[in-house]
Amino acid sequence: MRKVLMFMSLMALPWVSCASGAAQPQAPAAKAVAMQPDPQDQVICRRIEVTGSLMHKRVCQTKREWDNAAKAGQDAVRGMQQRNMMNQSGSGG
Repeated sequence: MRKVLMFMSLMALPWVSCASGAAQPQAPAAKAVAMQPDPQDQVICRRIEVTGSLMHKRVCQTKREWDNAAKAGQDAVRGMQQRNMMNQSGSGG
């Protein structure tokens, strides 16, 4: 009788551990959602042509840095265009 009880308890052990483990995955899943990286921090590498060289240069920056560089370039062009328009309108004649 003892052997039967011991055998039954050993057989039930995996089921008990599975049942208790089923309730726990929700906590790590909640952490995984909270710990997702910011898409703006994703590193993007681009090949840049170097003037006077046959080789390309590989530049790696985060998406945020690439976006900031593009915005700075657009702002610089916009500023040059506005200064050019001001100079043309001021010399009217």
